[in-house]
Amino acid sequence: MEPDALFFRRRIAEELAAAERAVTGAARLRRYQLVEAYLWQLERRGERLPVSKDELADLKAQCTQSRFV
Repeated sequence: MEPDALFFRRRIAEELAAAERAVTGAARLRRYQLVEAYLWQLERRGERLPVSKDELADLKAQCTQSRFV
């Protein structure tokens, strides 16, 4: 069984990769929400975060912008 911190780091990496492959903005946004939840768990444990909250906010903002403007 892997330690909690390792699990959350692995899941963050997997969800970020899945967000890159996502076809729709809604799917991408859901992946980023999962990343936020895993980051919160790491932060709660006092672990160093692999992705800054600013970077994640920028990625989420890109999801919500219309590509057809």
